[in-house]
Amino acid sequence: MTAGPCSLSGNSEDGRLARPSIPTPPGTDGTIGRQGPAVRTGRLGTLVDPDSSDKNCRTPLSYAAGSGHEGVVKILLEREDVNPDSSRKPDETPSSLAARSGHEDFVNRALGRWDVSPDSFDRGGRTPLSHAAGSGYEGIVKLLLGRRDVKANPSDSHGRTPLSFAAESGSVGVVKLLLDRADVSHDSPDDTGRTPLSYAAESGHESVVVVFFLESKTINPDLSDRRDRTPFSYAARYGHEGVMKILLESGRVNPDSPDTGGRTLLSYAAESGNEGVMKILLECGHVNPDSPDTRVPNSPTGQVLEAGPGWPVLVMAMTGPD
Repeated sequence: MTAGPCSLSGNSEDGRLARPSIPTPPGTDGTIGRQGPAVRTGRLGTLVDPDSSDKNCRTPLSYAAGSGHEGVVKILLEREDVNPDSSRKPDETPSSLAARSGHEDFVNRALGRWDVSPDSFDRGGRTPLSHAAGSGYEGIVKLLLGRRDVKANPSDSHGRTPLSFAAESGSVGVVKLLLDRADVSHDSPDDTGRTPLSYAAESGHESVVVVFFLESKTINPDLSDRRDRTPFSYAARYGHEGVMKILLESGRVNPDSPDTGGRTLLSYAAESGNEGVMKILLECGHVNPDSPDTRVPNSPTGQVLEAGPGWPVLVMAMTGPD
């Protein structure tokens, strides 16, 4: 008989031996095989499988874990016939759901089971640690990092790590926990070449950017991605002036580096009319307002953007109020 899409029997897609399916409940002693006492529902006391999955491949434990129903979770996890690592489409385990939703009690209880894989990953390659870090759940991150069978620096299907997600979400506490680990790469680039600092800068998380400089001795704040954009570039493009100032104060960034299109940050700021960003760039002393824009050969930035809303500000900065 061919197993259905929600079957837990046989081998899983990643090669691990999945838990065998629960035997048909016969019995006159109120048990399901050797798995534990059967659950009776209704006035007729009908036997049900507490680990059965619905059309969405979700089990009762999956719903309880995702919703934080601690009482239900406790009852189910105490049963031997409930698989705490059962997955639903797309391969999210109850532990992963609980970690993403911040249900620390479930994660703590689940980690006490011998048959739980706390480092299992979903189809996107994300582990419970990755979900907890990205959601800023410091308590769950501490629980998971306290286990030897949990990798602190796993990459998902796009090359992003828990530190990358924590930096993007602005969770200072989680970022500190991860930076304190010797097995976590502080500058680990994803598939697009972006670093955790890059995501923090783009999101405008000044406290996280400061933590990177305080806690990390190896960080390179000027690493560029595949489009030749740096953390400073992202901060400037999105108008995060506070982050720009922090990065400039480090003395380790180039505020005038062009991207793969040949455009500088001043070019983008002048085009969009962002006066605050233009002021920071022009006053830092390391930006050439006449840098050529390769979209128009041999043309200074000012000439190319003369019609842009930032042109008057740029002219005044270059020539003075008179």
